[in-house]
Amino acid sequence: MPRNEHRFPSHPTAAALACVLALAGLPALAQPAAATAPPASADNRSFSIPAGPLGSALDRFARTAGVNLSYEPALVAGLATPGLSGTMPVGAALSRLLAGTGLEALAQPGGGYSLRRAAAAAVPAGAEGAATLPAVRVTAAQERPGDLPPVYAGGQVARGSRTGMLGNSDVFETPFNTKAWSSELVRNQGARTVNDMVANDPSIRTSLSATSPLDQSSIRGFLGNSDAYLFDGVEGLFAYSSVPVRHYERLEVLKGPAGGLVGASGYGATVGGSFNLVPKRATDAPVRSVSILALDKSLLGAHADIGQRFGVDQQLGARLNLSAEDGKLYDGAQRRLIAPQVALDYRGEKVRVVLDAGITRRESSPLFGHWLLQAGAAVPAVPDPHVHAKPSWEKMDLRQTYGLLSAEWDFASGWTAHARHGRMREAPPVRQYVDQTTLNGAGEVRYTSASSLLWTQANQVTDLGVRGEFQWGSVRHKLAVGTVLQRQQLQNLRSISVPLAAPVVSNIYQPLSVPDPFANGIPPVVGVDSPALHLDSLAVADTLALLDERLLLTLAARHQRIEKAPYRQSRITPTVAALYKLGGGVSLYGNYAEALAQGAIAPAGSANAGEQLEPYLSKQHELGLKWDQGSYGVTLAYFNIRRATAFVDGSNVFRAAGLQRNKGVELETFGELARGLRLLGGVAWTDGRMARTAGGTADGKKAIGVPELTANLGAEYDLPAVPGLTLTGRYLHTGSAYVDLANTQRVPAWNRVDVGVRYRTAVGDGTTMTLQAGITNLADKAYWTIAGRNFIAVAPPRTWQVSASFDF
Repeated sequence: MPRNEHRFPSHPTAAALACVLALAGLPALAQPAAATAPPASADNRSFSIPAGPLGSALDRFARTAGVNLSYEPALVAGLATPGLSGTMPVGAALSRLLAGTGLEALAQPGGGYSLRRAAAAAVPAGAEGAATLPAVRVTAAQERPGDLPPVYAGGQVARGSRTGMLGNSDVFETPFNTKAWSSELVRNQGARTVNDMVANDPSIRTSLSATSPLDQSSIRGFLGNSDAYLFDGVEGLFAYSSVPVRHYERLEVLKGPAGGLVGASGYGATVGGSFNLVPKRATDAPVRSVSILALDKSLLGAHADIGQRFGVDQQLGARLNLSAEDGKLYDGAQRRLIAPQVALDYRGEKVRVVLDAGITRRESSPLFGHWLLQAGAAVPAVPDPHVHAKPSWEKMDLRQTYGLLSAEWDFASGWTAHARHGRMREAPPVRQYVDQTTLNGAGEVRYTSASSLLWTQANQVTDLGVRGEFQWGSVRHKLAVGTVLQRQQLQNLRSISVPLAAPVVSNIYQPLSVPDPFANGIPPVVGVDSPALHLDSLAVADTLALLDERLLLTLAARHQRIEKAPYRQSRITPTVAALYKLGGGVSLYGNYAEALAQGAIAPAGSANAGEQLEPYLSKQHELGLKWDQGSYGVTLAYFNIRRATAFVDGSNVFRAAGLQRNKGVELETFGELARGLRLLGGVAWTDGRMARTAGGTADGKKAIGVPELTANLGAEYDLPAVPGLTLTGRYLHTGSAYVDLANTQRVPAWNRVDVGVRYRTAVGDGTTMTLQAGITNLADKAYWTIAGRNFIAVAPPRTWQVSASFDF
């Protein structure tokens, strides 16, 4: 294959940015009509809203009354309500709910209500001069594409997120540890990938180097890859690569085995938890946003976000996100990206249809900067992180196309049926690398061969279901029934290993040149198709609201079938969860969940690369406490997860190695602690232990790559003296972790401090500019990282990033 056959345009970032600016400058094709809310009913309604934060009460009121309710979050921050019980007209109920808060409701001409401060009302203590945030709308309509839970105080996380087949639910009414990072947080932190975002969570750690072309991290000590991420709730639409996270409205995390709620995973990602990326959709207000960024060393990037609704009733919508990158990262790794993604939707009275589609073209050279440590060797000194030790001729050229067609139909009052079908095709024309060998205690590595591994990944998924609410006696039910059908296959798999002309003994401190064995092209190889993987499931779930809706009980069961020749395994996996509202914004919850997942695949470089291990079952017990104070929240969780595990042993064979049990405690906080002061993060203690290992030799030993203590605490402060100026900082701590099951090789603990500044100002009529700058690893500390597996990687040195965003 000629070396320049599959190259990007010489300047993709510049070309993409020019295209973006041209698109943004076009006049709107249609002016959006004013949004109209459904009329507020004067009929009597039965209300049962417990005492607690006003924001939560208003959310429940809107759902019960069936009205649209618009207000600014700052209005209700820190306010509480004594609750509401009885049957009465909607307007009277809302007035009673707002009594004593200093707020009043205004009926809107098209229906619904908006909130404002009562003209003669005193400002509640602590609310003087509160910063005005964008207005949010709480609606009682059936869940629709684009209708997401509002952001929480501070704007960094959302008030709720998707809980699998149950749909969106309030984080304080969900009997699991969940969170949803907002697109505002993604942009404010200058995040490019999911790996960048996990620095906000104490129990998630990235497992590869920061310049890796793959998103991979461990949740609660269990590994997950980007190809297991959920796209709007379904698996199979992401490739084995990093994901441009700015294309998404929310990045949601559901911790613990979630197979009973989201379906069986082809990649085992539902063990420690799962990531769900919610794509951006057209909103009632037009969106025009352009961002440019620069990173140390010379990487330049651009992102555009353009959305519009059309027609008299705004029934049609379009949203385009476009990302492009070109240049070198801090270690000299070359990265190129061009990724357009579009969402087209129709929003009717009872029917809604959405098409999400995109193309990703990503070129990386060299590839991964992680190492397998030789058995019994001492952990070598950390090399210079500015130097990528792998050969520069390593290359991966990834081409991915994907699409998801979704439709919803409100076929009866309170009931919605949905059907979704998605496909993804990944076909890298180039993927060549030097074969992975072990690293000794002196940092030496011996290269003897190189490989080319090419394939076409063909995935398809179908999701069918019905969801609705009904009242049976004094119990309110939220019922969901659905089926998920997945098919994943590697087609035209072509693998070849070529010996080097002579072995090269290099080291990670002064890497030697390794001759390119593919300089004259890749020898032709006959392609083969691997057996198709089928992941089919049928599930039913019901959430029962009892005791005046203080007790929420969720019962779910999913029959899962995993089939890939020569094995076939099926099982019913239950999920039982309950949440009880103690009052004062405090809730107590617990759950038991199981998940069946495809066994891991032996990684490239291992002696049995590509071998499929048998499916395994994971189980979790979890207890937790949630505290909602209106403007900030605190969650506390204890978890105990058990599952079969696998790793690359000292003979370079990837094999199952008994049972791994991770138990721990997570304490997290989020929201606006005081005026202009926002906190995000927490601390996690995790004890990962092995059991049932061969001959019992590793029973009771610490699990590989699971640090005992981890902490993340981020803070933002709006400087009062300079309106629009925000100072940011973040502290990370990761305890030591073992590299081997014998617990003789250990990576030391490390600490990191990040700082940044952000300035937002108006620069013209209707145009807002945001300038952002940040420094990662301010102290420039060098350390090894490890998470969820026995590969060690070099952490990033002190690096910088700057960006400018324009909204108009």
